[in-house]
Amino acid sequence: MADLVRFGVPIDTMFAHPDDQEAAGLAEQSDAELVLVEESILRRIADTENPRGPVAVIVTPPSIQAAGSVVVLWDLADPGNAGTIVRSAAAFGFGVIVAGQSVDIWAPKTIRAGGGGHFATAVEVAPSLTVEELKSRGYATVAMVGVGGDGPGSIPSGPVAILIGNEAHGLTDEIVGQADHRFTIPMPGGTESLNAAAAASIALYAIENRSSKGGR
Repeated sequence: MADLVRFGVPIDTMFAHPDDQEAAGLAEQSDAELVLVEESILRRIADTENPRGPVAVIVTPPSIQAAGSVVVLWDLADPGNAGTIVRSAAAFGFGVIVAGQSVDIWAPKTIRAGGGGHFATAVEVAPSLTVEELKSRGYATVAMVGVGGDGPGSIPSGPVAILIGNEAHGLTDEIVGQADHRFTIPMPGGTESLNAAAAASIALYAIENRSSKGGR
């Protein structure tokens, strides 16, 4: 909740337990209506068994195109993975594009996994996005693949769109074939694969490390 207030997200109504001493201050800072409710009601509103702090009702922010490099979530199904990637993107200064049949990026579980990242970076929802459209925006497209791709040194300079596919099936062959580059994370320890959130976070770090040596 403090992240919403800190980033200036418009809050319509805030629900809190009467013993929550911070809720009044947060509501005042955000000019939100504060409604005090019993713990059982708060649990029902929050859709979690043990909600921490107040629960807010907000208007879903508009879709925003990022100015720099982005990570593209393509058909991601797990809200935890999606939210974690948003959090990593915000940490490393990347925007997020939600493409294909991905999970609702503004669902409560996804926002919780994002740890405030949704409000610290540009989030664009573009179900009909294509690789060609990304290229027309000036991005070098980098498809994350489990095997057969190049290593971190292959990541090009300039604005990059890192494409992350479905947890079970990855990116489609069509998307991989259309991408400018294919990137596989070396795993000398012998692990077969990384999950989508871990792979995306490593790729984002690699881009950030590259940018410190030459810029995006």
